[in-house]
Amino acid sequence: MSKPTIPREFHQDLWDRIAVNADELPVPEEHLRIIEERLRESPTSPEGSLSWDEVKARFRDRSKARKR
Repeated sequence: MSKPTIPREFHQDLWDRIAVNADELPVPEEHLRIIEERLRESPTSPEGSLSWDEVKARFRDRSKARKR
């Protein structure tokens, strides 16, 4: 059985509607609470943060370790 196909124009139209009205979409209270919690727990100085290269290296290392 084949999957029904949805025309590309439909997807583009849907995305355009979402993008135009993104500021009007409600944000659930639970999401706001999680963001506030993470901001409180995040380091306030760059010294406590990782660079993007460091983050990628950690993921690569973890991935290699799981494959063993």
